[in-house]
Amino acid sequence: MAFEVAQIAYVKKVEKVRPVLLVDDLSTELDLAGIRRLFSLIDALGLQAFVTSVLETVAVHIQSAATVRLFHVKQGEIRRGR
Repeated sequence: MAFEVAQIAYVKKVEKVRPVLLVDDLSTELDLAGIRRLFSLIDALGLQAFVTSVLETVAVHIQSAATVRLFHVKQGEIRRGR
């Protein structure tokens, strides 16, 4: 994830574009401390990110940001989260 974030920061700086970060099932890659650090980096870089996780605890760490939108998908139905 550090490499991906560094790559995105580089593209943002050099190409003058705002990349979108897509992360699938983040909880399988990072522990909660790593997830918090990643969200801090995403916020600091001003990135738009789409993050999926099977663990609700991951959502708790993102919900503090005002621009976060949480969705819950269950059996093909999409619901707006808290």
